[in-house]
Amino acid sequence: MLVPPGVYTVKLVAGDVERTAPLTVRKDPNTTGTEDDVVAQTAMMVQIRGNMNTAAKRINDAESVRSQIAVWKVVVGEGEPMKALRAAADALDSRIVAVEAGLFNITATGRGQDQLRTSSQMVEKVSHLSDVVSYADFAPTDSQLQVGASLTREVAHDRELMDGILSRTVATFNATLRERQDGSIVVPTGK
Repeated sequence: MLVPPGVYTVKLVAGDVERTAPLTVRKDPNTTGTEDDVVAQTAMMVQIRGNMNTAAKRINDAESVRSQIAVWKVVVGEGEPMKALRAAADALDSRIVAVEAGLFNITATGRGQDQLRTSSQMVEKVSHLSDVVSYADFAPTDSQLQVGASLTREVAHDRELMDGILSRTVATFNATLRERQDGSIVVPTGK
């Protein structure tokens, strides 16, 4: 990510040798945007990056748990004693998918028609906002700020939903698995 104009300290480490020096970053002289514009743009890009990281973390966590559920179902088989537990696993997977599908297009094929088949999801919306905000050295427009604030609220809501499912619902499922000595699902940790 680019940084706004200012004086920074750079550090070079080579083996046991460490050097620091000041570095002055100047505004591009070919742009009509002001230094304050670049500072505002950078602040919004940091917010956008945070939203993208939050969404990506929830997607990765969801995929980790869903893959464990799929493997668990293969291991336990389809016998009658496992019918209720498999139904609980399917319900858990469905709850995760309901939130995850709002974060990104889980049905994407990688072909050119994906955008025509499904509406943009959170990752695509945040990515598009990043593109338009970073296009030139100008402060974000009022509408870009409003969209950014709206997306930040939506990402926070999706985070709460996914974190709730992954903490409480998986814990309940794991308690049932422990009672039956049928393994457990590991929920990724960290922010």
